Amino acid sequence: YQAATGRQQWTLAVPGGDLACAVSGGTSSATVGLIGYGAAGGACDQLLAVDLGTGQQLWSKRVPAGWKGDQGTGFAAVGADTAAAVAAGAVLGYDQRTGVPRWTALTPPGCSDQTLAGAEQSVVVLAACGRSFDVIDLDPASGKQLWRTPVPGRAPGYHFAILSADPAVVADGAPGQPEQVLAFGATGHLTATIPAGALDTSYYQGFGPQVAVSGGLLIGVTRSGPSGGGHAGVVAYRLSDGSRQWLVPMPDDVLSLRQDDGRLLVIDQSRPSLALDAISLPDGSLHTIGYIPASIVNPSGAGVYSAGNRYVVVNLTGHVPIPPAAGGGGRDRKSVV
Repeated sequence: YQAATGRQQWTLAVPGGDLACAVSGGTSSATVGLIGYGAAGGACDQLLAVDLGTGQQLWSKRVPAGWKGDQGTGFAAVGADTAAAVAAGAVLGYDQRTGVPRWTALTPPGCSDQTLAGAEQSVVVLAACGRSFDVIDLDPASGKQLWRTPVPGRAPGYHFAILSADPAVVADGAPGQPEQVLAFGATGHLTATIPAGALDTSYYQGFGPQVAVSGGLLIGVTRSGPSGGGHAGVVAYRLSDGSRQWLVPMPDDVLSLRQDDGRLLVIDQSRPSLALDAISLPDGSLHTIGYIPASIVNPSGAGVYSAGNRYVVVNLTGHVPIPPAAGGGGRDRKSVV
């Protein structure tokens, strides 16, 4: 869709009537996106690349993987100009525009690749290894392992998620144990372990739109109290040492937090209209940009993005009368959508 008008720019049908089951969560090149798909009830074992400007299918091929069902954003990613996908026993790299195979990075013995994320100079892979896991950084161009850091196991049934590929930042949790965030340096050394028990990580697939990594900081939304209801503020921790940089009390419950260059965009649930706020990354200073009609925002999940001189709200689910997406206004207008 065009951000300025909302007009549909292109549409792409999943080949063969199959169902989409994965998508690249972001793209370092801003030109190519990846879609995983497969037969209903079958394996998510097909990968499609699409030109994001035109909607043109660039290539499609089978990936030797046996994953079934929705794989979310951890199955495929774009790093520099390489499309990477998790396969059975390896991570595969392809030219993002032609699909020509570039490299194969085998899974370490005794481990299984579970999830990955891409950035301009990194493809970060989390490999489950029994009761522990390894964080692996691959060169997008060659697939060469740049570094590999084991994370000691804490308990059976643990889970993990990649919050950022550059720098490498990983969330780690286990049943009955507090969640934590691990930050890694350029050579794979652990720079900080940040307790995440005070952060609200329940919003969308665990860590999701409520957590941002930018400017050397981990930023999250705090819980308001023992009951976990509502939110008390937005807090930032330094990735270099785990120290708290700032804490911003918010006037209302936080619905969405999104990094936007050197600031954060925050939707807080003011009434009768929701407020769109901006928080400065360096010092945590807060100011209100404008207001958004509550009628176009899904209270169970929404994100906000800046697009040129406009703001776009994207709802996780759009059912009448709430639209899938809505945009408008401008940076200097009080009514932004």
